Amino acid sequence: MKKIFLALFIVMLCETSFAQDSLSTANFDSPKPKRNSFYLNTGIGFGYTSIYFDHRYDSDKIKYDGSAFGFAGELTMGLLIKGFVAVHGSFEFLSLDGKYDLDKVKKNYASDEIDDFAFLGGVGATVYPFLSSSKSFFQEVFFSAKFDLGLILINDPFSDYSGRSLKHSDYFVFGVDLETGKDWQISERFFIGVGLKWQLLSIISSNEVDDVDSKTPEHKHLVNSIQLMLRFNRK
Repeated sequence: MKKIFLALFIVMLCETSFAQDSLSTANFDSPKPKRNSFYLNTGIGFGYTSIYFDHRYDSDKIKYDGSAFGFAGELTMGLLIKGFVAVHGSFEFLSLDGKYDLDKVKKNYASDEIDDFAFLGGVGATVYPFLSSSKSFFQEVFFSAKFDLGLILINDPFSDYSGRSLKHSDYFVFGVDLETGKDWQISERFFIGVGLKWQLLSIISSNEVDDVDSKTPEHKHLVNSIQLMLRFNRK
């Protein structure tokens, strides 16, 4: 796993170096046309994730957390308005591999391994605020925000209220993404870039067992992730 992360990091360094060299040799001195156009962005990267859990099993309430590394990917499509703001929909995934910190939990558990996967759809906007007619470092700097809704497949180290061992459970998840970064132009329409993304996912499910209050949350999960993304986009 560490070798894969190292390889991705080296690819990102090479990509930014290539982009800078391409920018220095290419002739893009004319101002970018301020017109509406189709916006397409794909990204792949890796990140660090902190996970917090507040679980309810019968009368037991257990709080614990964990950390994981993983891969992330996204596909974004929409409309770029006057070269300034892109309004878009997106699909993305997040795959995590790590460990729970269960040393202080006084309950038997099956495993402390984190092996989770999330698939999300969302809507948002990306802004390119520095519309300068002359080339500068900030010209393709962007800021992006997005709201997500999807499913997360998450492994439970304990058991449910019936006492059965659970390997994975799926939940609806709500989330928000905030990202900033920079693109480099490699042709009239195509760009490559890097982005730093913060993603927060929240899960709340209700326990509907007859002998307990159905309004009492059975599980509360917070998945807090920082991701470094390699981007390819068309504007």
